[in-house]
Amino acid sequence: MWAMRSVGQLRDRESVGRLIDALAEDDGGIRQYAAKALGGIGDQAATPALIRALGDGKQSVRELAALSLAELGDSRALEPVRQAHSEARGFTRRRIGRALGELETRFG
Repeated sequence: MWAMRSVGQLRDRESVGRLIDALAEDDGGIRQYAAKALGGIGDQAATPALIRALGDGKQSVRELAALSLAELGDSRALEPVRQAHSEARGFTRRRIGRALGELETRFG
């Protein structure tokens, strides 16, 4: 997990495929770190996988997927993040709402 975090901070685009694969791992912690790292790398190739992660069973994965989608700034994420926001509750809803706000500012 720490390696994934470092990859995101280093913005290593060669790791995008491996991180996308990690979003399907059984371990929620791994999925969480992968979602965060993909946002840090900034490669919009990760957008479809992060959109799928908005439906993850672990709320921290959903939150970080939304925040990473906002970092990527891809207009394809606007409607899926809106949908995730409408389905979320509590703290998760607030965090996804922050991502939604950033996307709405860019793409309205």
